[in-house]
Amino acid sequence: MDGAGVSEWGRDRPMRSGKLKVPEWVDTVKLAKHKELAPYDENWFYTRAASTARHLYLRGGAGVGSMTKIYGGRQRNGVLRSHFSRGSQSVARRVLQALEGLKMVEKDQDG
Repeated sequence: MDGAGVSEWGRDRPMRSGKLKVPEWVDTVKLAKHKELAPYDENWFYTRAASTARHLYLRGGAGVGSMTKIYGGRQRNGVLRSHFSRGSQSVARRVLQALEGLKMVEKDQDG
């Protein structure tokens, strides 16, 4: 199965089972400081969890810092040049904790 198939399969499976613990603030949070609005998709947490699981499957030992770099983007500064901005650490940490609760990932003894 290719990476896109893993992501689509992984998104629908926890959503149907209801086992993925979703925080109560998912409808009001921005995913990064360079974003202006919250995501339009109401099931974005499941999509992010599936995408994170896919990245961990393909990449291996990645943590919160790596996930913020993966989900970062362009910070637009008006008339000034754009710069790279990392994604939200809180969202990345909560997604990893939710996947850890499903026993899909585990914490390494080194951190």
